[in-house]
Amino acid sequence: MAESDLYMDIRLVKNGVWRLTSQDGGIYYAKRMSPIEREMTLKASSFDELPEGAIVQLPKVLTTELTKLPSNIRAEITGYDFGDTEDNARMSEFVLLEASPAGVAIGNDEPTKFSLPLQGKPLTTQEFDVIVRDLRILNAHGIHNGDILSNLALSRDSSGVLRACTYDYDPTAGGQGFAGNTQNPDDAADVLSIKGDLEKIGVLNPRH
Repeated sequence: MAESDLYMDIRLVKNGVWRLTSQDGGIYYAKRMSPIEREMTLKASSFDELPEGAIVQLPKVLTTELTKLPSNIRAEITGYDFGDTEDNARMSEFVLLEASPAGVAIGNDEPTKFSLPLQGKPLTTQEFDVIVRDLRILNAHGIHNGDILSNLALSRDSSGVLRACTYDYDPTAGGQGFAGNTQNPDDAADVLSIKGDLEKIGVLNPRH
């Protein structure tokens, strides 16, 4: 079977992002993006120098070639209108990503949103410190997210192990909690800036 025949269903989930379902039930995400985001996403996807015990998980790019997709899906992606002429021109690149486990953004300020993804177990200070360490390593290697408080999703696996899945690596995003450097945003500093807020809403346990 040709690779382009693997993907059956396509559904737009947000501006320029589609959820694809394969014949075997696999979930993938296709995304239109700027050249800057494509470069940073590929850099993150290929990075393999996080130490053992890392909690931050990086996006997994499967392909940047639209020809790998069926013609009807290609047509929907290439013909998508962002509603702005500049955005249509800027979002000239494409990536297909493996779906990450569902979670809640670390910058979410609603404590009830964390309960199910974290299985009722708040972050420990050790887990929080490992997340910050991982982000510092990524930043030191020139990998920057730009809106990490929105793009780092927390959850626990079936064994209770914490994972922090990251996505949307656009260093020019200037999102929530953004440190203000559009070239090399300090993702670790952004996460550290909300440590007290996480403690206040009970998502981070300062005593463990």
